Amino acid sequence: MMHAPLSPPQHAKEVGLLGPIPSETAPLDTGLSAVFRNRWSAFSARAREIETDDHRIWHFLAAPGIFERTPCAGVWCLSHNRQSEPGALVLAATNAQPPADGAWFTAARDLIQAATESFASADRLYRRLRDLPRLIPTETKGAGVTFWINDWEVHELHYDSIHALAATGLSDMTGLRPEIEGG
Repeated sequence: MMHAPLSPPQHAKEVGLLGPIPSETAPLDTGLSAVFRNRWSAFSARAREIETDDHRIWHFLAAPGIFERTPCAGVWCLSHNRQSEPGALVLAATNAQPPADGAWFTAARDLIQAATESFASADRLYRRLRDLPRLIPTETKGAGVTFWINDWEVHELHYDSIHALAATGLSDMTGLRPEIEGG
């Protein structure tokens, strides 16, 4: 018996998923506004041209005006759909910014890993959205957007505007590779 996919949890109106996952044909597109989706597309559009095994997860904090009128936080990585068509998968929260080292980022990163490495279904991911720590709207200090990743070392990139991010952000992040000793 077929069942309709679950809808995102009610408290997740400010939390959403956007992009391809290996277990599904259609990309996820839930919980994020048209403004966020359009601005995220400006940054991630070229991800559809990147064929790579690079699934490193980047974290970000964005001031109002970058992706949304409110502050945003999230995690993203390169992913692909069931037909191996590449793209960028993002889990983002709007109207709040959790602490950079907080439990929210850990839970969000784990959810993205479940999507890309464990081939979790859209239904399972929507259920896991309910388990993300609740966010409290906060004031943002600073401007622009900062992305960071912890691989062999911490890498941090900052962009002053969505235009600067769209111009070089994707190539900056996908071109940044860890150096391996002896290799």
